[in-house]
Amino acid sequence: MNTTCSELSREQYVENVDRGNALGGHMLKSDKPSFYIIKKGGTMGAKKVKYDKQGIGQLPNDKPVLYRIETKSGGLNYAGIARRGRVQERLSEHLSVIPGASVRIEQFSSIKDAEKKESNVIKRNKPKYNIQERNPGTPY
Repeated sequence: MNTTCSELSREQYVENVDRGNALGGHMLKSDKPSFYIIKKGGTMGAKKVKYDKQGIGQLPNDKPVLYRIETKSGGLNYAGIARRGRVQERLSEHLSVIPGASVRIEQFSSIKDAEKKESNVIKRNKPKYNIQERNPGTPY
């Protein structure tokens, strides 16, 4: 199937994702103009919002998440996890300390799954504001 995301309606895209025909992680604009719903395998849900108080206030608090604070150009400044019920609180703590344009979250069913993914993301991307441990035996 050589169809691009922009050629599909919202319903067709969600139907294709549900059937496993995801279009390479393309983002689908939702009805609300300030965030995107991102359909990907392996996570329970994902969302991208502006990195400000209003954007953070739109994020769900009901599951553990991996959050990524991203630059305007899409680079990764910081990756972290938040336990269920602390998502908005954790991101608010970073607002005045870590610069960024947007925050992307991925929801997980357990905190252990989120921790595994966080470790892999930090290893792979080496975000500027994550402390890079250099001692043997550390997770990243």
